Amino acid sequence: MINEQYIASHGLKECLYAFCGAGNGSIDAKMFTLKTEFFHLAQKMLYGGFLQVGDDYEIYIRTVEFYYHEEEESENQIQDPIVYHRNGRFPGRDLPPFPMMCLHAHWSGYDITFEDSCGRYRASALIREFAVFDRHAGEHGSWVYWFTGEDYGDGCYKTVPEPKFDDRSTYLQFFLNGFSIDGTTNRVIWKDFKSPEYGQPTVKTRRNVFLDKEKKVPCDRPWAYRRDDLLYSLR
Repeated sequence: MINEQYIASHGLKECLYAFCGAGNGSIDAKMFTLKTEFFHLAQKMLYGGFLQVGDDYEIYIRTVEFYYHEEEESENQIQDPIVYHRNGRFPGRDLPPFPMMCLHAHWSGYDITFEDSCGRYRASALIREFAVFDRHAGEHGSWVYWFTGEDYGDGCYKTVPEPKFDDRSTYLQFFLNGFSIDGTTNRVIWKDFKSPEYGQPTVKTRRNVFLDKEKKVPCDRPWAYRRDDLLYSLR
C-alpha cells in the first residue's frame, strides 16, 4: 500500500512500481484504493522532485491528473474511456503496455505512465499545470514563462522573478523535448529531492472530463491534485 511513509523513503520510480492497480474488491473499495494511492503519488510528484531536461530546464509540476482504465471486463471493472492509450482505440489490435515511467505525448499534453506490464490496466498522470526554470537564463538561471496575446504577437519567452504557473499543458512541448533515438541515455529524467517536505495537495476533479460527452455530464472522480504553496521554496 502506497502511503505517506512509503513515499518518504522511496523515489518516484519505486513508488510507481509499487502501484498494483485498484485490486479485486467492490467498485467502492477499488475507488477508495485509487483515491488513497493517487493522493500519495500526487504528493511525490508535486513535492518530491522535478523533471530535468538535459542541463537546460527544470519542470516543476503544480497540478497533476490521474487516469486509470481496466482492460479486463468484469462486474466491477473501472473504465476511463478518455484514456488515450488503451485497447479499442485501434480496432483489431491490442496496444502493448507502455514501459514504466515513460512520457506519453498526446493532444492534452504529457503523461507520466505506470501501466500494468501485463496490460491488465492503464495508469498515467497528466501534467496539467507546471512552472519552468531555465538554467541558462540570466546569471544563475531564472524562472521563465511563454507569454501570448495581442501584446506579444506569436509569443514571447520571458524571465519572471518567481514561478508563473502555466495550465496550457501542451505548451510543455517548448521545453520537454530532445528525446534521444541513437541509443544513448535520454536527456529527460526525473530528479527526486534529497529531503522533500510533503504538503497536502488540494483535491479536485479532472478538467474537461465527462462521463457522458453527449449529455455533458462531468466526471466527479477526485483524481486531480494541486499544490497551492510556492514551488521555488523547494529549489
